[in-house]
Amino acid sequence: MPTIISAKYFLVRKAGFSNKDANRLLSEFQLYVNGVPCLCEDLIYPADEVSLNGELLQKGRKMHYLAFNKPRGIECTMNEAIPEGLVPFFRSYDSIFPVGRLDKESEGLLLMTNDGHLYKRLALSDAQKEKEYIVTVDQKVSDEQLLQLSGGVFIIGQMTKPALVYRVDENAFNIVLTQGLNRQIRRMCYKLGLEVIRLVRVRIDTLKLDAMGRGEVRELEEMEISALKGLRSS
Repeated sequence: MPTIISAKYFLVRKAGFSNKDANRLLSEFQLYVNGVPCLCEDLIYPADEVSLNGELLQKGRKMHYLAFNKPRGIECTMNEAIPEGLVPFFRSYDSIFPVGRLDKESEGLLLMTNDGHLYKRLALSDAQKEKEYIVTVDQKVSDEQLLQLSGGVFIIGQMTKPALVYRVDENAFNIVLTQGLNRQIRRMCYKLGLEVIRLVRVRIDTLKLDAMGRGEVRELEEMEISALKGLRSS
């Protein structure tokens, strides 16, 4: 995740304004970020275009929004020192990073972007967005176990939030989470005596994996980007 700074810090340290002038400019909505008036509490990311009264203070980068079908065995990191990371799939993209994570043994939908504002909306929001998974385990799942998964399971010192769960077949189920505890599904299953054999994420908020091939990368369409940002399509 790239370094982010407050709008006031940007005006004081990057543009040389006093604290008083920075507060005034922000209160008068004279600072624009990506063409939108910047509010006092807004954050500024390295990829943002920033202007003040029509004068460009920071040139923005091209924004990338990519869906990736992460194969099993790939680490969710852009650290070049890790050979099993994401770098080989995204060398041609500028300052890109994953929104959220999938553990090494899990697979499926991963959102990649250099848009820090979208990252904040999806990964850092207090109201976590829905993430949907198909989970295959080592034995038949009982109706009681599915009910326990949906109601909440006590793991790592807390009860998980209620989840939408339904059966796919004897050994598999679909689960929709609104929180992202470390290895949450695997821990929940383990607590109920189930071992996860395969875990595939098929949806993040409004974005779906659909028929993407293993290791495939694709650019999101404008409607998909707008939906993730919570904007109405025209």
